[in-house]
Amino acid sequence: MPTDETSDNLWPKDLINRAVEAPIAILKEQGLALQKLTKNVLKAEPRAMRVPDASGSGASRLIISFVVVAPALDDYEVELLSFEQPETLYPIKAPSFLGTRPLGPMTIAHALAFRNHLRVCLANPKVKDLISSLVAQSKAIG
Repeated sequence: MPTDETSDNLWPKDLINRAVEAPIAILKEQGLALQKLTKNVLKAEPRAMRVPDASGSGASRLIISFVVVAPALDDYEVELLSFEQPETLYPIKAPSFLGTRPLGPMTIAHALAFRNHLRVCLANPKVKDLISSLVAQSKAIG
């Protein structure tokens, strides 16, 4: 049996950098916060979709979206934002907001910048109106 020094495992011990905060983890956190704020009337969730790269090289891209769902309205959905995420998580490319491009910077370099960008998006009057409307309609039906 091999010892640690002669192990078949050739991966470095510092392979996983736990200090990196994935954008999708930040979105999950904010989805749970919305669910709590609306007392489970609405939920918000990140979704990941792999799409072929436009270069035709056979590579693919990862598109992340953040969707608000109103279960009482037959699971009505609104995409708040979406962005392209590289394999290295950052920089995020060309985030869109409520279907428009761009809102804010064309690239977001790190988790703190993503949090700041998300804070601006979620405080937008259009989002406030949308959330208020979905809550009111959901409560009227339920």
